[in-house]
Amino acid sequence: MSYQVLARKYRPQAFKDLIGQPHIKETLSNAITTNRLAHAYLFAGSRGTGKTTTARILAKCLNCDLGTTITPCGECSSCQEIAGGYSLDVIEIDGASNRGIDEIRELRERVKFLPSKARYKVYIIDEVHMLTNEAFNALLKTLEEPPPHVIFAFATTEPHKVPQTILSRCQRFDFKRISITEICNLLRKVADLEKIEIDDLTLTFIARAAEGSMRDAESILDQVVSFCGNHVTQEDVLAILGIIKQEVLLDFCEAIIKSDSNTIIKLLNDLVDEGMDLGQFVREFMIHLRNLLLIKTGCPPDSVIDLTSDSLKLLEAQSLSFTYERLLSMIEEFQKINEKMRLFPLQAKLILEVGLIKIVQGDKNYVATKIEKVTPLQPGGLKQEIGSKEKESKEEVSPPPQPPVVSTVEQKIEGLTNRTEEPINKVIHIPENLGFSIQQAKELWPELRRHIKKGKPSLDTCLAVGEIIDVSNHTLTLGFKKGETFHKERIENRENKEFIEGKIKEILNHEVRIKTITKQASSIDGESSAQQGTCLVEETASKTRVLDRVLNVFPEAEVIKE
Repeated sequence: MSYQVLARKYRPQAFKDLIGQPHIKETLSNAITTNRLAHAYLFAGSRGTGKTTTARILAKCLNCDLGTTITPCGECSSCQEIAGGYSLDVIEIDGASNRGIDEIRELRERVKFLPSKARYKVYIIDEVHMLTNEAFNALLKTLEEPPPHVIFAFATTEPHKVPQTILSRCQRFDFKRISITEICNLLRKVADLEKIEIDDLTLTFIARAAEGSMRDAESILDQVVSFCGNHVTQEDVLAILGIIKQEVLLDFCEAIIKSDSNTIIKLLNDLVDEGMDLGQFVREFMIHLRNLLLIKTGCPPDSVIDLTSDSLKLLEAQSLSFTYERLLSMIEEFQKINEKMRLFPLQAKLILEVGLIKIVQGDKNYVATKIEKVTPLQPGGLKQEIGSKEKESKEEVSPPPQPPVVSTVEQKIEGLTNRTEEPINKVIHIPENLGFSIQQAKELWPELRRHIKKGKPSLDTCLAVGEIIDVSNHTLTLGFKKGETFHKERIENRENKEFIEGKIKEILNHEVRIKTITKQASSIDGESSAQQGTCLVEETASKTRVLDRVLNVFPEAEVIKE
């Protein structure tokens, strides 16, 4: 007889053998006992959790030769035919390959016929979400009012893809992922029956790799036995599954704690030399950080972390070296690393190296900054610092020198122009008549612009294009060339103009209006008042010419002159 894989050999044959789904076993058992069977069931859940197996057990319970029971005998012809998958009255259909409307029409025609041997004709449609919309619509009427001898059992891993019209006609059961403890217990029974030598920790590694799927766990055990025989070691399982050892993860964390970049790069290169998948390492390390975080928050380790007691003790000791905020930031950083590695798989090693160094050096710089802020020692060491403090304590404390009084506008302007890039906290008082020259205004202008730039950076660009050509009568006049209309209009905007005047008032403590004019292209810095007047005369003449053209078109118009 050909070899039968463990997943099929030890497949549950009754409700009592089904693990991890107590709510489903209880509900279906009560429905059979009280004769409250539904005509359609939907079994939803992840892979390997027992959906199709439960549908077969339900069919055996209904069609056993001993009668309708929750404990089928498993020995009668009906039970054996259903378990073997060749029963004429229990039809298993693959939804992926029979998804069209023609297959559903054929199913509707077969439903009308009575079972050939059993009490019920059971249709098990696996991956039912793969059916087309037309096929679902063709199934609606039959599904809602099937013949009394027909029961439908649908299985799917993606219930959200099943139309609501189908869901409303079924009793839905959601299968949960099987816990690591339950998987380990079942694997132990299988290993004992198969005479496989394997320790509990190695079984835990297999259970973790199965991710809640009993079928995957049994398949992995089958693969491991094929590799190393009936004597399975921890190293063999780690090599096959690509799982990172707990000691390696602890070593990486220790290198981060010590801010040791050399060690962490060496550990990473060792993993690469062993052929380890770097993506798997990142995922495993994130789980390790998650475990440290849960311990740090005070969660009971036994209930949330699937590790041995010795490993939990090591984790608890290492968690004392991290803060809650530090663990959160490291998890966020590894999430970014994982995303970058997924987008650029050919540069995975480089991305991971840079990320690890960033984490290590970032923590080192953070600590150094804190130390520098707490103890800013000057060159000369701690002894010099202590000696200077003792000397200061012996001397009399003299009052601090008073700052010099600034009395003239020139001194105030010079003080502003020589300042570094610090926030402006003092107000410079300017005489009411703004009695300083254009040259002095130009020296003050960069400081005023810097103050404006903090509020609206785009306005500083427009102000940089303009040129100060007059300061008088509480007005600062800016000149723009003919090709600088955009910048001129931006300054003339009411909101922008009020903002600029408000910022200038904060510095000068004086109301100053901003005026813009268009100047000649040949104007240069320091042009005379006569040249400025010429610009104003030309602008006025231009307006007069426009007004004359308007009057020619509308002779009845009345002109009001200011």
